[in-house]
This record gives sequence, C-alpha cells and structure tokens, in this order.
Amino acid sequence: MINGTVMGINKLTKHMHEYNGSDQEITSLANKVISFEEGCIEELKPFL
Repeated sequence: MINGTVMGINKLTKHMHEYNGSDQEITSLANKVISFEEGCIEELKPFL
C-alpha cells in the first residue's frame, strides 16, 4: 500500500515539474494531495 502511495507522489511531482501553467489553484491542489499522501505514509509506517 505504501508503494502505491509513493508511486502516486512521484508521478504527481513529475507532472508538476512538467506543468508550465500559472494556475495557482492547480499547483495548490497538487501540493495538498502530496501532503495528504505523505501523511498517509506516516500513518501506515507503524504497520510495517
């Protein structure tokens, strides 16, 4: 489960670097998703 979350974070980060738009709403939303996913990883670590 953590592997899938990490892959999603990596893919979203890659797309953010490729995105040349200036829409702050999209950038903000992507950052919120990444933060949420990182929090999920931290919550799952005790179960490893």
